[in-house]
Amino acid sequence: MMSILHVERGQVTRQRQKIGMIFQHFNLLWSRTVLENIMFPLEIAGLSKVDARKKAEHLADLVGLAGRETAYPSELFRWSEATGRDCPGTCE
Repeated sequence: MMSILHVERGQVTRQRQKIGMIFQHFNLLWSRTVLENIMFPLEIAGLSKVDARKKAEHLADLVGLAGRETAYPSELFRWSEATGRDCPGTCE
Protein backbone atom coordinates (compact mmCIF):
# COMPACT_ATOMS: atom_id res chain seq x y z
CA MET A 1 0.00 0.00 0.00
CA MET A 2 1.25 3.48 -0.87
CA SER A 3 1.06 6.35 1.58
CA ILE A 4 0.09 9.63 -0.06
CA LEU A 5 2.03 11.48 2.63
CA HIS A 6 5.27 10.76 0.79
CA VAL A 7 4.06 11.35 -2.77
CA GLU A 8 4.85 14.36 -4.93
CA ARG A 9 2.03 16.86 -5.32
CA GLY A 10 1.17 15.88 -8.92
CA GLN A 11 1.07 12.21 -7.98
CA VAL A 12 -1.58 12.82 -5.31
CA THR A 13 -4.08 13.95 -7.94
CA ARG A 14 -3.35 10.90 -10.10
CA GLN A 15 -3.76 8.60 -7.09
CA ARG A 16 -7.08 10.25 -6.14
CA GLN A 17 -8.40 9.58 -9.65
CA LYS A 18 -7.96 5.87 -9.00
CA ILE A 19 -10.29 6.01 -5.98
CA GLY A 20 -14.01 5.67 -6.56
CA MET A 21 -17.20 5.93 -4.57
CA ILE A 22 -20.56 4.33 -5.13
CA PHE A 23 -23.50 6.45 -3.99
CA GLN A 24 -26.96 5.04 -3.48
CA HIS A 25 -28.69 8.37 -3.10
CA PHE A 26 -26.52 11.31 -2.18
CA ASN A 27 -24.65 13.12 -4.94
CA LEU A 28 -26.58 11.44 -7.74
CA LEU A 29 -27.89 13.62 -10.53
CA TRP A 30 -31.59 12.81 -10.64
CA SER A 31 -31.96 13.95 -14.26
CA ARG A 32 -29.33 11.45 -15.43
CA THR A 33 -29.58 7.70 -15.85
CA VAL A 34 -27.45 5.21 -13.94
CA LEU A 35 -24.99 5.05 -16.83
CA GLU A 36 -24.87 8.85 -17.20
CA ASN A 37 -24.23 9.26 -13.45
CA ILE A 38 -21.31 6.84 -13.65
CA MET A 39 -19.95 8.40 -16.86
CA PHE A 40 -20.07 11.99 -15.60
CA PRO A 41 -16.94 11.99 -13.36
CA LEU A 42 -15.09 9.83 -15.90
CA GLU A 43 -15.68 12.42 -18.62
CA ILE A 44 -14.62 15.23 -16.28
CA ALA A 45 -11.42 13.25 -15.64
CA GLY A 46 -10.73 13.37 -19.38
CA LEU A 47 -11.94 10.00 -20.66
CA SER A 48 -13.56 10.06 -24.07
CA LYS A 49 -17.30 9.32 -24.21
CA VAL A 50 -16.54 5.91 -25.72
CA ASP A 51 -14.04 4.97 -23.00
CA ALA A 52 -16.23 6.43 -20.23
CA ARG A 53 -19.23 4.43 -21.47
CA LYS A 54 -17.21 1.20 -21.64
CA LYS A 55 -15.87 1.68 -18.12
CA ALA A 56 -19.30 2.76 -16.81
CA GLU A 57 -20.94 -0.37 -18.22
CA HIS A 58 -18.30 -2.51 -16.49
CA LEU A 59 -18.77 -0.64 -13.19
CA ALA A 60 -22.58 -0.93 -13.39
CA ASP A 61 -22.19 -4.68 -13.82
CA LEU A 62 -19.69 -4.80 -10.95
CA VAL A 63 -22.19 -3.27 -8.49
CA GLY A 64 -25.16 -5.34 -9.68
CA LEU A 65 -26.83 -2.77 -11.93
CA ALA A 66 -26.37 -4.57 -15.26
CA GLY A 67 -29.61 -4.22 -17.18
CA ARG A 68 -30.60 -1.11 -15.20
CA GLU A 69 -28.25 1.35 -16.92
CA THR A 70 -31.10 3.35 -18.48
CA ALA A 71 -33.01 3.69 -15.21
CA TYR A 72 -33.07 6.93 -13.25
CA PRO A 73 -32.10 6.94 -9.54
CA SER A 74 -35.73 7.38 -8.48
CA GLU A 75 -36.60 4.16 -10.31
CA LEU A 76 -33.99 2.10 -8.48
CA PHE A 77 -34.85 2.70 -4.87
CA ARG A 78 -37.97 2.82 -2.79
CA TRP A 79 -38.46 3.41 0.89
CA SER A 80 -39.16 0.37 3.02
CA GLU A 81 -41.45 1.00 5.97
CA ALA A 82 -40.39 -2.39 7.36
CA THR A 83 -36.66 -1.65 7.43
CA GLY A 84 -36.75 2.15 7.56
CA ARG A 85 -34.30 2.43 4.66
CA ASP A 86 -34.09 2.52 0.90
CA CYS A 87 -34.10 -0.82 -0.87
CA PRO A 88 -32.92 -1.50 -4.40
CA GLY A 89 -35.73 -2.87 -6.55
CA THR A 90 -38.19 -4.46 -4.15
CA CYS A 91 -38.03 -4.72 -0.38
CA GLU A 92 -38.72 -8.01 1.34
